Amino acid sequence: MTKYIYISIILFVAPLLASGQIVHGGQLLSQSPDNRSIGLGDNGVATSADANSIFWNSAKYLFAKSKSAVSLNYTSLKMNDETLSLGAISGYYKLSDLHAFGVGVRYLKFSSISIYNEQGIDKGEISPSEYIMDLSYNYKLSTYWGVGLVLHLYNSDLLKSEGESAFSVSTDLSVFYERPDNDIIWRAGLVVGHIGKPLEYSSESNKAYLPAHLSLGGSVEWDIDPNEHTVTFAIQAKRLLVPGVEYDKDGNIIATDYSVFKSINESLSNDLASHQYMVSAEYSWRESVVLRTGYHYQSEDWGNRNYFSCGIKLQGKNMSLEGAYRMGAKKESLYHNSWAVGLGYCF
Repeated sequence: MTKYIYISIILFVAPLLASGQIVHGGQLLSQSPDNRSIGLGDNGVATSADANSIFWNSAKYLFAKSKSAVSLNYTSLKMNDETLSLGAISGYYKLSDLHAFGVGVRYLKFSSISIYNEQGIDKGEISPSEYIMDLSYNYKLSTYWGVGLVLHLYNSDLLKSEGESAFSVSTDLSVFYERPDNDIIWRAGLVVGHIGKPLEYSSESNKAYLPAHLSLGGSVEWDIDPNEHTVTFAIQAKRLLVPGVEYDKDGNIIATDYSVFKSINESLSNDLASHQYMVSAEYSWRESVVLRTGYHYQSEDWGNRNYFSCGIKLQGKNMSLEGAYRMGAKKESLYHNSWAVGLGYCF
């Protein structure tokens, strides 16, 4: 049977992981779906809580100021003059000081893609899509500590031309720490994310590891002038827990079929250069105007996912309007001049 795995590799893996050192599926799990994180260079593990925390560290919901909130985001991505549309909606509800629930939905839609068989014959066009439903439960251990669990339900039809679809279930385990200290708030977060079985299409040979990862972050928020000026600085490091690519003597990729924990164990031998690093800053004026900037770094040998970003948020009494923009990424990158807009509402 003809396979069109190359569709996902060309459109997603190649721009994200240019060297081919690591190849994994479930790329929608790796995309930042919300304006705030995009404006902060994809930084979100240890920042303050918002409606989109389920995508980063759901335990943050336990420390949210509002009892509940919702957020709607749209991101435009470009690849080879083709537009990819990423939409996301998320929200949470605090049942009490000890319990919080969150939900999120992400949907990625490709524009028309021309496909060819192994002989190079044009087989027409398809418009594949992927979506994820996220559900979370979070529990507050103490005044300063909280833990969270997220369940991801992932569906992909990147092999739509063959009538193949893929489904996978994965989980996130997260820990969050927040401690006020006079005019300063210290925060830290740890997430082991996207732990689950490979994404499997109808054909048993078409499998792809999920982008399992370990992320660690910290931030400090300084209220320079109470109720007037606040600044936040945040850092984050991310390590993919995905096995590196193995090659045979002819230089061809060797297909592997490790179990979940075996694949994580194999990933520990990956070069430290496979890590990603994010630094960001956020300024708030009277909690009405928020300015953001960030930088995302990844080694050229392991994906070259490097770019600056900026963002803005305008906050009303309950509703907010946000925008974000990435710059500096290579033209062939999925993140070259990508932008996002969003709406939020706090109850």
